Amino acid sequence: LTTAINIKIKKYGLCENVSIVGYVSNPYPYIKNTDIICLTSKSEGFSTFLIEGLHFGKPFVSTSGAVPDEIKDKNCGFIFDDVSCYANSIIKLIQNKNEYIIKSKNCYNESKKYNIKSQIDNFEKMLKEV
Repeated sequence: LTTAINIKIKKYGLCENVSIVGYVSNPYPYIKNTDIICLTSKSEGFSTFLIEGLHFGKPFVSTSGAVPDEIKDKNCGFIFDDVSCYANSIIKLIQNKNEYIIKSKNCYNESKKYNIKSQIDNFEKMLKEV
């Protein structure tokens, strides 16, 4: 898979902009130094990566299946399944600094809800409902 991705990166002249780094034990320097969190999963249970990005104030562009329902209406990013809308949203965040700043602040504020205590409380609540 990585070879196929690297071929596409070279084909489209993106070697200066895209790197495949593989597994890293501490992803936070990468998340901190990125501008936008991009998720293309068809589905995810709960995206820890997305929450980590929110903590650093990084707006996201994602497919609908990768974003937990509790974040979808928080104005932290864009959610699309159409590839052209997805790409246009990335461009919009890059070009519109005001919108980027608003979403970034919303991301950081939303991230405060996701701490160990609140996650354990939510888990215990779910267990009691079963």
